[in-house]
Amino acid sequence: MPQIFYRAPSPAKPKAAPSVMKVRQHRPWICPLAIVLTAVASTVIGRFLYYHGTQAIIHNTQTVIKYHQQELEESHQQLKSTQQENVRVLAQNKELRAKLAMMVRTTQEGQETYANVLNTLSQLQKESSDLTEELSFYKRLLTSSKPSKSSMSEVVMTHFTLGFDEKSGRYPLKMILTQWTKEATVAQGIIQIHVLGQSNGKNKRLTMKSITKKSIEVLKYEVHYFQRIEDELQLPKEFIPEHMIIRLLPKGQKKANEIKLKWKELLKQEQS
Repeated sequence: MPQIFYRAPSPAKPKAAPSVMKVRQHRPWICPLAIVLTAVASTVIGRFLYYHGTQAIIHNTQTVIKYHQQELEESHQQLKSTQQENVRVLAQNKELRAKLAMMVRTTQEGQETYANVLNTLSQLQKESSDLTEELSFYKRLLTSSKPSKSSMSEVVMTHFTLGFDEKSGRYPLKMILTQWTKEATVAQGIIQIHVLGQSNGKNKRLTMKSITKKSIEVLKYEVHYFQRIEDELQLPKEFIPEHMIIRLLPKGQKKANEIKLKWKELLKQEQS
């Protein structure tokens, strides 16, 4: 038998109530007022921030300026102190320079005086030696028992020395000419000095003109018992001396008295 189902009908929907429109009061001045207030507030806040920012900048600037002023003042004081110290040092330096100049002048004067004293002493010693040498000759001549012959009146070289001056590079020489007689007459003549040696591996003979200080060709003598003759020789740097030739030529004669000496032995005698 078929079953029959019953479905109750859905309840009816309530009818919507009619909407009510509310009418608000219109105020047109509120919006401009809000804009004005916002602008005023922004201006006030901006001015406030600007003022405080400006004050902060001014304060920082004043602080920086004050700091730099202090630094400038310290630098000025330091510069002033340095200038004063510099003036003091310059004055002290000037004083020291004056003292040094005085000491140098005093030292130079002392050295010149000392050099003059040494030079005078050296000259006196040389004169004393020369006088002693000459006196010794006359003593030997007076005490000599040799007869007075004409041959004894001839001029002979009794002494010869050769030295070397390192400062000038010259060779000072000294020779003594004598007449070994008690009845001597004045004898005149010339002296020639030649130097034999090696130059660049070759034999060479140097004349007086090329080796004397005044480029003289001969030395003149005028002997009456005793005469001392001195001069200087200047040799070329590349020249190696070996012998010295001394020629005594009396006036009116053609034959000269020639003496040959070894260069090294002459220097050894001077050093000893």
